Amino acid sequence: MGVKKMLMQGIENENKELAKASKRTEPIAKEDRETPSEQVSEASGSKTEVKATSEAPIQPPKKKQEKKSASKNPGGRPTNKEKGIASRKQYTLTLKEDTYQTILEKAREEDISFAKFMERAAKEYIENHT
Repeated sequence: MGVKKMLMQGIENENKELAKASKRTEPIAKEDRETPSEQVSEASGSKTEVKATSEAPIQPPKKKQEKKSASKNPGGRPTNKEKGIASRKQYTLTLKEDTYQTILEKAREEDISFAKFMERAAKEYIENHT
């Protein structure tokens, strides 16, 4: 349970107890009195009843409302479309380990990424076989 939730629950419990105490308007019978609600004066030996004060219930803190502005930067990285670049689609390619290592070595020799190498290889294959 989070601290905030515990505090809110404590405030709710206090408000309930205050509401109960403020509803007691009738005198409490002598046999029904609880020790905390009565005080004994040591000098006179007489008992005086302590009445609950009707303070306003404690209100939980209000959350700050965030104002959303249309002009505010929405955050995040700009999309390729916003940059004027054609979007790319990501795929998974499953290869045998030796084939993958061979392609990776060739891509490193040409100083390009594995994805760029595979894209170029696929384009060349399509051009040569159509």
